[in-house]
Amino acid sequence: MNKIIYVFIVLLLTPFFAFSKGIKLQLQGGLGTYAMTDMKLFDSYMLNQITIPLKQTENFPAYWFYQGSLLVEINNELSFGPMYAFHSTGSRHSLADYSGKYYFDNLVQAHSVGLSFEYLRTTGTNLKWGAYLDGGMNFSKMQFTQHLELTDVDDEFTNDNFAKETSYFAEPGIRLAYPLKIIEPGFHLGYWIPVSGKGFKDDKSGDFLYLPNGNKLKSGWNGLRIGLSLTIRLNKKN
Repeated sequence: MNKIIYVFIVLLLTPFFAFSKGIKLQLQGGLGTYAMTDMKLFDSYMLNQITIPLKQTENFPAYWFYQGSLLVEINNELSFGPMYAFHSTGSRHSLADYSGKYYFDNLVQAHSVGLSFEYLRTTGTNLKWGAYLDGGMNFSKMQFTQHLELTDVDDEFTNDNFAKETSYFAEPGIRLAYPLKIIEPGFHLGYWIPVSGKGFKDDKSGDFLYLPNGNKLKSGWNGLRIGLSLTIRLNKKN
C-alpha cells in the first residue's frame, strides 16, 4: 500500500515539475517538543512492575528534527512538493551502585513522508512572510531496552523489544524567508497535529500494545516545531 501511495504522488507531481515556474530544494532543522502522553503512561506502568527504586534521567525531552522538501513553484508566492522528516526522543530510568547497574530505555523514532505547501508574500523589503502546511504519513518505531550488569559475577543481560505504528499528521505554521540570489535562509514556527493512528504493534507477535486503561498505545509527536531553513533554487524559469 505504501509503494502505491509513493507512485501516486510521483505521477501526480510530474506534470507540475514539467511546467512549473521553478524548483526549490528546502532543507530544515530545528527543535521539536513531543507530548508523548501514552508513552509516559506506558513508562509509569512498567515502573510499577519493577521493585527497585529507579531514577528517571530522561522523559521524552524536546529534541532535534530534520526535514527536506522538493518544492515546485506554481507562481511567485505558492509552492508545493514532497517532503521527508525525521524525529526522535526517548526516556531512561536507571539505577547504579557497587553491585552493578540496571536501566530501561524507551527510544522512539519517526520517519514522515507527505506533501508540503508554502505560501510566501514579499514585503516592502526583500523579506518574505507567509504560512506553510505539511501533511502525510508517519512511521514510528519504538525500541524498549532493559539492561542489567552484575559486578560480582561479571555478567550482563540485555533485552530489546520493538514495536511499530503508522499514523497520519498535519503541521500548519508560519515562515519567514530572505532571498539571496539562488539561496533563501528562513525561519519557521509550526505545530505538529496527529490526525489518526492505529496504535503500536509488537514486531514479534503482531499484536497491538495496550495501556492499563484498555486504550491502544499510540505515539504522541504533537508539539511545537521551531527551526531554520535553507532553500536552494535548482532552476528558475522566466
